[in-house]
Amino acid sequence: MQDKIIFELILWMIFIAGILKAYLLPAIALLIGIEFIWIPDWISTPGIGHGMTICMGILPTIGILCFYLRGGKLERRNPRAIHWVWLILMLFGAFFAPLERIFGRGDPASQVLWVLSDTLPSGLAFAFLIPFYRLEREKRLLLFLLPFAFFYLGVPFAATAKILNPSLSGFPHYETPFYLDAWFWSDMIVNIGIGAFIFWAVLRKA
Repeated sequence: MQDKIIFELILWMIFIAGILKAYLLPAIALLIGIEFIWIPDWISTPGIGHGMTICMGILPTIGILCFYLRGGKLERRNPRAIHWVWLILMLFGAFFAPLERIFGRGDPASQVLWVLSDTLPSGLAFAFLIPFYRLEREKRLLLFLLPFAFFYLGVPFAATAKILNPSLSGFPHYETPFYLDAWFWSDMIVNIGIGAFIFWAVLRKA
């Protein structure tokens, strides 16, 4: 039983590490004026940056911490075929872009990790959380994750806006043509998958 709770905690720590890297630490660096970490365009854009820091960094972290500090733990699930398909898709989406940058384009691994968004850790964490745990039964936790899911589901719309108007700041940046950029497909798989699952789970509990 102890091993089971440790595994889910490790998955959540991977997820939190990703949102720390992508949202909270860049916001702190911007606030204190010391660039100790790479500051992505979406965080440095007023309005969008504030919303993403709160919804995608602060609220999920608070929700997860409160869930476990109150003695909560996720109910285990026996994966079915659809869960194994989910796991494979999430792992593919999580690793596709970073590996393409490193092995396909020859970018240094240190550079790729330096500018890495939360797609890899989020995809890695949820690839195992959803097949092995009944996350959809934890309504309170899901409500803290709902704003995060809102932004994740907004990725295709933000990407479309950026493609149509490249001068927009605070939106995801993809190379031209966008459909040849591995990061575009990683974002579409991981972000839409996680966002759709959380929205489905919340509506299911309503």
